[in-house]
Amino acid sequence: MRGFLDDSGQASPGLSFLAGAAAGSVATLVTHPPDVLRTRCQLRRASQAMAGLPAVTLKGILRQEGVLALFSGIAPRIARRTLQQAITWTMFEALYGGSLVGK
Repeated sequence: MRGFLDDSGQASPGLSFLAGAAAGSVATLVTHPPDVLRTRCQLRRASQAMAGLPAVTLKGILRQEGVLALFSGIAPRIARRTLQQAITWTMFEALYGGSLVGK
């Protein structure tokens, strides 16, 4: 992401922060729908034995609740993950100077 934002090869803290934030946002958008499905399966499995509820499936979620159900709760997760990744990558670049990236 840093190379996409600036190809000069110089890692400034601001650029590292921005690249980390962007990477965290994109990664969260991609991984959130499978996480919603996994969480629902885990929660249903715990209560399924007692209540005899049907299994959770992607097809079932899409049919009953629509595509937006897969993005339920994404705003707070993006806020948290974006900040986490921005801080992590800024610290990584400051400590290692990018010497480990691209090797």
